[in-house]
Amino acid sequence: MIELYLLEQLAAVARHATLSAAAQELHITQPALTRSIQKLEKELGFPLFTHEKNKITINETGKIAAAYAERVLQAERDLRDAVTRFERSRHTISLACCAPAPLVWLQHRLMRCFPALSLTSQLSNDEAALLQGLQEKRHQIIVLSHAVALPGLTCRKLFSEQLYASVMPAHPAASMDSITFADLNGEIFLIETSLGIWQDLVRKRMPASRFIMQDTRQDLDTLLKSSSLPAFSTDIGQKLLPRKSQRKDVLIADDDACITFYIIYSESDAARFDSL
Repeated sequence: MIELYLLEQLAAVARHATLSAAAQELHITQPALTRSIQKLEKELGFPLFTHEKNKITINETGKIAAAYAERVLQAERDLRDAVTRFERSRHTISLACCAPAPLVWLQHRLMRCFPALSLTSQLSNDEAALLQGLQEKRHQIIVLSHAVALPGLTCRKLFSEQLYASVMPAHPAASMDSITFADLNGEIFLIETSLGIWQDLVRKRMPASRFIMQDTRQDLDTLLKSSSLPAFSTDIGQKLLPRKSQRKDVLIADDDACITFYIIYSESDAARFDSL
């Protein structure tokens, strides 16, 4: 049986074309690399390189062997990744969401339903990457802003979330029942950095506005107490993490200011996660 380190060294020589460069990448001496090549050639029974004085050049047989070596090495990496993901899945639930409210809501639910398991969570506005992560089993649960109908996946509606403008009593919008993005466009807003797809939405719908970013919710809440600048809130966010302030939440009436979120997981996990 050919040892993996020999295939790794063959692949390195094929990539770099010189022994010295390959040896440097592998952190071994050039004589040690030469001995490995000779050992591999002996095991295969064919020369893989054309040997010249102070120089070797990979031949056509060596190129085929190097291509297969890369495939074997990739299969070995895939095996390790698959085993690692499976073992982690037995003890950890990996959650990834496109917006903060579904993330917080599911964190609370998962910790109650699976108290013996560890929970990892991620917030990302790249919904394509979240779906890919689920399909590659890097995540066990994801939440997207659109339904998905793909073989092997379960998709269920989680909830809809409505966006509001959070304004001080002196702000013109405070006397209104609702307002639009167009009405707010051009104003300066205080927002938290981790807003997921909500941040993309408000930037797109209010291109003339400026957004002063705060790294944490605590920083934002502290600033909101002393600032008259408008901010944002949502109906779900206020239920999960209510704010104590004199601000008024004014509904943003545009259709896209209400987002429906969907929870998605593998059909093989349905017995565990359907109750969510």
